[in-house]
Amino acid sequence: MRIKLTLLTLSILMLVVVSCNNQPEKTEERKIELGETVIDTVSYFSASASTLICCIKGSIITQYGHCWSTNKKPTTDDSKTNFGFLDKPLIFSSEMLELFDDSIYYVRPYAVVGRETIYGDQQKLHTIKTGQPFVSTVGVSNVTLSTAVCVGEVFADSGWAISSRGICWSTENYFELSDCLGFTIVDGNIGEFSGNITGLQSGKTYYAEAFATNENGTYYGLPVSFKTRSIYLPKVTTLTPSHIKANSAICGGKVTSSGGSSISARGICWNTSGNPNLKNSINHTSNGKGKGSFTSKIDGLSSGNTYYVAAYATNQKGTAYGEIKEFNADMLKMIFVKGGTFDMGSDYEQTDSKPTHKVTVNSFSISKYETTNLEYCTFLNDIKYKINIRKNDTNYIYIKDDYSQINYINGEFIPDSGKSNYPVTDVTWYGANAFAKWAGGRLPTEAEWEFAANGGVKRDSTTYSGSNEADEVSWSNSNSDGSTHEVGTLAPNELGIYDLSGNVWEWCNDWYDPKYYTYKSQVNPKGPDNGTFRVLRGASWDYDFDVGRITNRFGYKPRAHNYDYGFRVAY
Repeated sequence: MRIKLTLLTLSILMLVVVSCNNQPEKTEERKIELGETVIDTVSYFSASASTLICCIKGSIITQYGHCWSTNKKPTTDDSKTNFGFLDKPLIFSSEMLELFDDSIYYVRPYAVVGRETIYGDQQKLHTIKTGQPFVSTVGVSNVTLSTAVCVGEVFADSGWAISSRGICWSTENYFELSDCLGFTIVDGNIGEFSGNITGLQSGKTYYAEAFATNENGTYYGLPVSFKTRSIYLPKVTTLTPSHIKANSAICGGKVTSSGGSSISARGICWNTSGNPNLKNSINHTSNGKGKGSFTSKIDGLSSGNTYYVAAYATNQKGTAYGEIKEFNADMLKMIFVKGGTFDMGSDYEQTDSKPTHKVTVNSFSISKYETTNLEYCTFLNDIKYKINIRKNDTNYIYIKDDYSQINYINGEFIPDSGKSNYPVTDVTWYGANAFAKWAGGRLPTEAEWEFAANGGVKRDSTTYSGSNEADEVSWSNSNSDGSTHEVGTLAPNELGIYDLSGNVWEWCNDWYDPKYYTYKSQVNPKGPDNGTFRVLRGASWDYDFDVGRITNRFGYKPRAHNYDYGFRVAY
């Protein structure tokens, strides 16, 4: 950089102009050279400048510095810096403070030698104009149903300290603090900051702005839009009631969607009038919180009444209900059989029924009717049974038989028209056992079945269950016209139980052993520990009426299904 010099030569005899380099002196002299002044920085209320002092040549400087003013050619009578004594070349800088913003100043260096003040060339500077701060709305994150977080950044304060900064929000695109829905103040000055946005409504669009305030006013970043999470009613399904007894049942549900808000309550509710909800229900259960499946026990039912049940789930939006399921208390219409002792078997029939022996059974309950097509369809649909897919390496039912009265249509098992109350057929032992467990019971033991068929303690010593005349109580090949019949259409036995003789063979729980009977008395016998066949009792519509004798025994493979194999349930 080229340096301009202002030369002042003090001499007793004459004034001579010389350069800053070593040239031959013509006379005895002392000289001071002030180089070009450079403006280093300029701000709102301050500036700085630097100058080179060279070629002192033995002169003594008692004061030096910069002076400045809004007027041209400032002097030491104006604002100045004073760095005192100097006896050698030097580059020095001055900080000019307490300037006015947006103003033109003139600055030049000076040096005092004796009684003389030497000034260098002046430089011009213009301070920066103050104004509103510069702020940006960076973005919005962590959006929930009613809150969000907004980030802003103050890039510059424009000359005045930031007195406040923060986040404001509204549903309008353009707004200020005076008309926003709310705002939050965040401490600090220059730099990035974040503020919480609260009190919002779900599923609504909002706009957020960062703002900063200084002495000159408030400035806003561009608005950033965001939408709060929407909230809907939950989605819940109702499970098909199961384990239906005279006074209780098992039901439940599954919350498949929380609706965008946490599930605060869930359970089932029921009544006898239809369309159950928490307000009109006889009672309801509480089964925790959150999504997923749950089960409940329904107590306090009245036998024979029809009930309507629905699962419910509650979130911040409200309460939603699943499908309404209908069931009849004591769906299987159980008959209580008081325990007692009886003569099981016969000494006058086939070998596997011999010998007659004393058997004692405890009290139990058994289905009034054989399990129907409708009841079994309810079970299959509830467990989402898939045809042609094996369950535990076994099939439950075969519906492709010409005699089957169940169809599989659009993913649902449906009884043939008019066949809902006919006994289900083509059920394997595994399928019968699975239904019994689903209904909260079990298959009857062979001893229980024969005791019930005999009329229990009310036994009247009949050949068939309830009569010595087969046609009165039993559907056999002599009166069935080649098909099953609706359950309960002939006479019951002494206990009010139907069709224990005829209509369909009935699976029992026991393994079949033709040599199982002994002369010893037995208490609650459950049959052999293992075997190849399971017991079937009662004969069917396709057999001679004589096969339906109470004491007649039969067994077959548990995987087997047939057009006349059915069952009933015991508790």
